[in-house]
Amino acid sequence: STEIIFTPTITPESAVTRIFMDDLYMTGTPVISAIGDAVKGARVSFSPNPAMDYITISIDDKTFHVVELFDIAGRMVFTAGVYGKGITVDLRSYQKGIYFVSCRGSNVSATGKFIKN
Repeated sequence: STEIIFTPTITPESAVTRIFMDDLYMTGTPVISAIGDAVKGARVSFSPNPAMDYITISIDDKTFHVVELFDIAGRMVFTAGVYGKGITVDLRSYQKGIYFVSCRGSNVSATGKFIKN
């Protein structure tokens, strides 16, 4: 059996969480597992997408964050601690394909994907 662990973004409007992954579709009711302001957070964006040589990960929050990149096989290919508004990652040595971005901090947890051409 394969275990898939994910952390969906929960907003006050969320009645059902939906996650789409190629040929896999999951649906369920969000469960709040912590007490506090679950909606508090900052915006995370990355560009350009698709990327060629560099990708810039922008964080609308000046606290400490951990930024990680994973290849399509789930292998971590980059990690950095970031203080401030973001980081630019040099992708020139990376193979073409799909990559996932994970950004975690005290006020934000976000994931996304980009294509490296």
